[in-house]
Amino acid sequence: MMMKEKPVVAFISLGCAKALVDTEQMMASIALHGYPIAFDPDDAEVVVINTCSFLELARAESYDVISEFEYKKGAGEVRAIAVVGCLPQLMGGELNVMFQGVDLWIPISREANIATELDELLGYGPEAPRKVTPLDPAPRLLVTPPHTAYLKIAEGCDNCCSYCLIPRIRGPLVSRTSESIVLEARQLAQMGVKELNLIGQDIAAWGRDRQSPKGLSGLVRELCGIDGIEWIRLLYAHPASIDEGMIEAIASNHKVCKYIDMPIQHSENRVLSSMNRRISRLGLISLIERIRARIPEIALRTTLMVGFPGETDAEFERLLEFMDVIKFDRLGAFVYSREPGTAAASEADQIPEELQGDRLERLMALQADISLEKNSALIGSEVEAIIDGYPDDEGNGARLIGRIRAQAPDVDGIISLVGDANPGDIVKAVVTTAGPYDLEGNISTAGQ
Repeated sequence: MMMKEKPVVAFISLGCAKALVDTEQMMASIALHGYPIAFDPDDAEVVVINTCSFLELARAESYDVISEFEYKKGAGEVRAIAVVGCLPQLMGGELNVMFQGVDLWIPISREANIATELDELLGYGPEAPRKVTPLDPAPRLLVTPPHTAYLKIAEGCDNCCSYCLIPRIRGPLVSRTSESIVLEARQLAQMGVKELNLIGQDIAAWGRDRQSPKGLSGLVRELCGIDGIEWIRLLYAHPASIDEGMIEAIASNHKVCKYIDMPIQHSENRVLSSMNRRISRLGLISLIERIRARIPEIALRTTLMVGFPGETDAEFERLLEFMDVIKFDRLGAFVYSREPGTAAASEADQIPEELQGDRLERLMALQADISLEKNSALIGSEVEAIIDGYPDDEGNGARLIGRIRAQAPDVDGIISLVGDANPGDIVKAVVTTAGPYDLEGNISTAGQ
C-alpha cells in the first residue's frame, strides 16, 4: 500500500536570529522526512510557529500569531497547528488551557524530534528519512538570502542577569565543538554562503564550559581558513567575557568584520550591579578604549535598557552623558520588562511605564544624532558592501540593497547603491549620502 502524500508545512519564526537557526534546522528535518515546505503560510496545510518568550511583548506577539491561526483552523484554512520553541519551554501545560486549537506543543528540548512528532500527530507510521536536495550537505534550509547565514556556536547562558529569563528557558552555556562548527561552516560555504554571522547568547564565552584552550579567537582563526567565506561577524558578546584574544582575532584577520555587538545594558555602577552584569562603568570604558586602540576602524554596536527598577533621574542622565562620550556606531534600546521568575521582578522600585517610555524616546533621539554624525563621516569614502537584493525583490528597482561590513543583517541599516551587481556580490562603493541609519552610494568596482 502506498503511503499517502504528506501535507505542505510552513514555518513562522518569531524572535531572534538564534531561533531562526532553530527554524531552519526544523525545516530541513521535516523536509528530509518527506514534508513539502511552503514559504507562505497561505500555501500550507500545517503551520509551525516558532515562538519567543524573552519578554512580555514577545509573548504577546506569539499569542497574537497563535490566535490568528486558531481562527484560520476554525475556518478550515489550516489543518493543524504546531507551536514550538521558547514559549512552550517556559510555560508548559499552561498553554493547553489558553489555546485549545493548537494540536502540538514542542518545547526547545524536543525540537530535534519535530518530524517524528508531526508524523504521530498526522497519522504517519515511522519511516526512514528521505534525502531531499538541495539540502545536502547542510542540515538546514536557509531562509536568509543564500549568500549570508547565521552560525550558532553555543546554546544557553551562564551570566544570569537579574532581569533575564534566558537561562531558565535555554539552560546553562553549552558550547558546540569546534569540529562541528567548522564542519557546518564548510557546508554553508559549499551552499554559496559568503557571510557568516556568529551567534549565541554570549559568543565570547564559547568554549568556557569545555575548557577549550583555543577559545573564541582560535575558533575564529579556523573559520577564516574556509574557502568561500569572505565575511565573519561576531554578534552578542557580553562585555565581561571579551578578552584580548577576541580583540586580536578581529584585528588580525581580514575576513573578520571590524564590528562587535556587545550589549552593555547600562553605564552606572549601581544599576549594573543590580543587573548582575559583572562589569563596572570604568571596566566598560577601559574595554572600549582597548578595542578602539587596537582596531581604530571598529564599529561598536550595543544594547541599552531604560527604566530598570530603581533607575534614578540622575542615573539616566549619566547614561545619556556616557552615550554622548562613547558614541556607539550602532545602538538598540528597550524598556525594562518585569518578568516573573527573575530576580529583578521582586525589586520594590519599579519605574512607571510612562516614565520608561519618555526615557527611551530621549535616548533614541540622542542616538539618532550620534548615528547621523558617524554615518556622515563616511561620505566620500570607499567601502566594501555585500549585495542583498533589489528594492522590489524582482530586479526592477533603480537601486541595489546592500550592507557594508559595519552593518549586520536585520538589526542595522543598509546601503542603497547605484551600479551593476547581483545579489551575493561583494563590491566596492563610494558613499554619497548618509542618514541616521541608512547610506547611499555608487558602485565603483564589481566584486566577487
